[in-house]
Amino acid sequence: MPGRRLFFPICSYLFLLAGTFVYGYRGYTLIGYLIPLYMLFLPVLKGPKLRFRISIKDLWHASALSILILSPFFIIFILLGGQPLIPGLSAFFFHLMLASIPEEVYFRGYLQELFGNTYTAVVLVSLMFSLAHSPRFIFSGDYSSLLTFFPSVVMGYLYMKTHNLLYPVVFHLFANLLFIVFF
Repeated sequence: MPGRRLFFPICSYLFLLAGTFVYGYRGYTLIGYLIPLYMLFLPVLKGPKLRFRISIKDLWHASALSILILSPFFIIFILLGGQPLIPGLSAFFFHLMLASIPEEVYFRGYLQELFGNTYTAVVLVSLMFSLAHSPRFIFSGDYSSLLTFFPSVVMGYLYMKTHNLLYPVVFHLFANLLFIVFF
């Protein structure tokens, strides 16, 4: 039964969602560190085999594709008078280790894979991804969290087409860094 197969992933998502709301409302630092660990270890322990291949060729392709997709946004920000700030190495590692890798492992490698890795799964998981980011808007007024649906669709599509988590992880990292460069 497909419903039984999806019961645990949906419960795990609701647990994650509750954690993001508690973190967004109360700001408990410990929860902020436990959420990425949860997103990493649950798929490893309970999910399908993760598809994460790292090669120079794949890294090059993922980077070039991400830059190609994100460059119009960079150009628009510059044309609108944006003053880019170069993020430090700590921002790079923070977004890689506590955002890009855990979120992509959980949302693409675990949920999207369990939902069938189809266009429907991409949209459904992207809605779930956006909802998980909504506490930032609800509790701190960070409207940018409402914009996570569209990059999530791109990340889901990249995973669906490549069957490699490296592509959405790199795109996620570049999108986050582009965001902090201008905001």
